Amino acid sequence: MARFALMVDTEGVLQATSLKGISAADWQEIQSIGNSNLVPASTVATLQYSITVAMALTVDRSGVLNVYRNDSTDGAGWRLAETVGGATLQPGGNVVVFRQSASMVTALTIDRFGVLNRASLDSSVSSSWQGMFTIGGSQLIPGSPIALCISDSAVFTAMVVDSAGMLNVATLDLGAGPDWQGLSTIGGAQLDPGSAVCLI
Repeated sequence: MARFALMVDTEGVLQATSLKGISAADWQEIQSIGNSNLVPASTVATLQYSITVAMALTVDRSGVLNVYRNDSTDGAGWRLAETVGGATLQPGGNVVVFRQSASMVTALTIDRFGVLNRASLDSSVSSSWQGMFTIGGSQLIPGSPIALCISDSAVFTAMVVDSAGMLNVATLDLGAGPDWQGLSTIGGAQLDPGSAVCLI
């Protein structure tokens, strides 16, 4: 299984390098993927989808989620992005991606209106991503970071600090149903709006 490093350069182009061995000298030359449609220096979320397939997700300049794939079995390298949903997201906003089940991968991000959004890929149903779908109201800061914790194989928790400085939580309990619940607030408005949360 190859290791990858991905980043967005100063022109807004996704760049990738891979580790083909075990030492620092085994990193390959950096390769450009696609064109300059991304926000320079924006974050890239990654997921090892399977032993042979890696994914990278980022929000482009127009506010659309972009999903890149690399399948080591075909030797084609990173494919040009599949776009998901419309131009409703915060350009360059943070994305968190995780495996929801054996067949489903989910991505969360906060749109330009301050609403938590999700998109999913369910390989048992389709080869294309579905979304965006909203969770809760518009109290969040567009593009701010989201922390995610998987309590067990069926319970997922997302936390984010809203525009008033309050901690917000959304929960997905697959034992209770397929829908996310929340957002609910915890405590008072003592946090820095949009600040990062760490979950362990």
